[in-house]
Amino acid sequence: MIIIANQLYSRDDECFRVLWTDHRNDLAACIAIDDDKGMPELTSLEDLESLIGQGVVTKSDSDPYSGWPDESELSKALKEKRDRSWLLIESLVRSEPDIFVPDRRIRLLREKRGETGVSLATLYKLLRRYWQRGLCKNSLLPDYRNCGSRGQPKKAGEAKRGRPSVDPTHIRGINIDEEARENIRISLKRHYVRRTDRHRPDQRKNTLAFAHGQMLKQFYSDFSHETGKPELRSEYPLLATYRYWARRLLDPEERKRSLLGATNYEKDHRPILGTSNTQVLGPGSRYQFDATIGDIYLVSRLRRHQIVGRPTIYVVADVFSRMIVGLYVGLESASWTGAMAALANTASDKVAYCKEYGIEIRDDEWPCAYLPSAILADRAELLSRNSDRLVTELGVTIENAAPYRADWKGIVEKKFDTIQAEFGEYVDGYVHKDFRTRTGRDYRLDAKLDIHQFTKVMILLVLNHNNRHRIRGYDFEQEMVRDDVPPIALDIWNWGIRNRSGSFKKRDEKEIKVALMPQGKGLVTRRGIVFHNCHYDLGPAVDEGWYVKAKDRSWYVTLSYDPRDMTQVYYRPEGGGFHVARMTDKSRTYFGMSLKEILQVQYLAARRDHTDRPENLQSRLALDAALQEVTAEADEMAPTHFGSKASRPGNIRDNKEQEARKLRRDEAFDLSDGPRDEAGSVADLRTGEALNEDYRYPPRRQQYQPGPRDAER
Repeated sequence: MIIIANQLYSRDDECFRVLWTDHRNDLAACIAIDDDKGMPELTSLEDLESLIGQGVVTKSDSDPYSGWPDESELSKALKEKRDRSWLLIESLVRSEPDIFVPDRRIRLLREKRGETGVSLATLYKLLRRYWQRGLCKNSLLPDYRNCGSRGQPKKAGEAKRGRPSVDPTHIRGINIDEEARENIRISLKRHYVRRTDRHRPDQRKNTLAFAHGQMLKQFYSDFSHETGKPELRSEYPLLATYRYWARRLLDPEERKRSLLGATNYEKDHRPILGTSNTQVLGPGSRYQFDATIGDIYLVSRLRRHQIVGRPTIYVVADVFSRMIVGLYVGLESASWTGAMAALANTASDKVAYCKEYGIEIRDDEWPCAYLPSAILADRAELLSRNSDRLVTELGVTIENAAPYRADWKGIVEKKFDTIQAEFGEYVDGYVHKDFRTRTGRDYRLDAKLDIHQFTKVMILLVLNHNNRHRIRGYDFEQEMVRDDVPPIALDIWNWGIRNRSGSFKKRDEKEIKVALMPQGKGLVTRRGIVFHNCHYDLGPAVDEGWYVKAKDRSWYVTLSYDPRDMTQVYYRPEGGGFHVARMTDKSRTYFGMSLKEILQVQYLAARRDHTDRPENLQSRLALDAALQEVTAEADEMAPTHFGSKASRPGNIRDNKEQEARKLRRDEAFDLSDGPRDEAGSVADLRTGEALNEDYRYPPRRQQYQPGPRDAER
């Protein structure tokens, strides 16, 4: 078996993490993850493999530090503290294997102490935390979640906080309360953070001192009728205090975006997440990632006569061995959705992946199920906020090539030409170079393969490339020539695993997929969590009483989702891990739909039900006219004289009974074929008024039947 970095093993009651391996020198560095004073220890790889084979040492699948808080949930202070800690130990953790040897380690630490002035105890603490908690930057996050009073405002007393004033008599300043903070925030927004007029590129940007003066003029001065000028009050925020709160209230990225515009910021000022390091130590040191449009037209799986266009192919290749380690074929345009699927495939089990398409392979035919140390891509899918979590949560460095420099990732670029040239002779619908020329053939009409079949073709070609294709012009090292390594990707990969320090990172597949998913904000309400106007139910939310609390106050939570199927989304609590939130029956219309389909359905429904549509307005006008006709008819039928106000409501009960009796006669079901027996009109001979009583004989079925009491009488 292959022992790689970041795997956990248990022996008796002790759990230890593998930090580094060197198969050539038969060495491995391990550290106990629960030892407060623990340090890495070097051991023999052969002995460790023997203990694993005997069952004395067992592999642990439960990593207590496998889940980290989402980047968007971290405060600015936490990120800054984590990044400062990382700068202190970055050079140390990269000094492998010297950092694992005690006498060499203490020398490196003393040199770092001399450079930074940080104590040895602090450096030991940071290194131990990095090694024990998973070899990633987020392992350096402080455990503030275990402390109380997080985020609670500190109430100021009477004494002035901050450093003493140089002239306490005249320059005193004030303590900043909520009102003062709001004044500072308003002045910053109005006079400091504002978009530059694109028609006036030479417009001067305001300074903090100018914004501070405008705040004093607006909030801390009174107009004097004697002088006709504003006069400053005795108490006001000082400029130093204003600068302090500006640093706290303003995000540097937000300020640059507002001043320069989103386009200019992304083009010229966005931080670069990595550097192009040409040194590749072994397999997993760097992967290259790219996407292209396939040179083939496909048909629909459901309607074989319909042409659905050309697929998008994502390929991930290992620089050292030229092994294709990840593959995804889809119909979506190049986007983070496809990149997410390709990166997840890179770290997934290839035996199970091939089995989905009816291809049986052994694990050693495609032994790639790990994340690399770095990924090199162009300025496309991986140049996004979604890729930031690869760095902070999965410990993978992202490197982006310069614009128009595809040669920086020539290995993966060449893979497209090699593989597509191979399937062009076997499949129908392949696009040749003469496509769209005057005499060229329309290859769209030859399309016969669907997306599932084409993916199977690509897998077969990748397996052939990895296991049998001989790489021309591969730059062999002297040791590889001595060991007679053939120029085949799988053989170079296996040689690198045995003779070079592997740079793989082992992560749980679910953890990787959740970290790669895009994120959004869901609103907690009484009816569930509302996300893109769909309702979801989260199990822990019921246990914690979220929906009951949401009746009084709603709030937002961060959700991860796969835009290809929105039936379920994922909530990631601050303590790590994730919980599945499933769509409720209230949103059953959207079961199984993608985010694109859901938005399309909602858009069409909004257009159809818009109140200003002519047909909707016309139906409203028709209803109003009908109601007015009924009320007008009632007004005409109303008598002119109602009698006294006291007498009219006096017989409501009797009137209701008479009217109900009449309704019963008129509305009763009569299923007979003959004419209905209509009652004649009866009048009082003395007064001549019509009587409403019914003097007809009742039907035979309703005639009176004497009872026992009548017989006695």
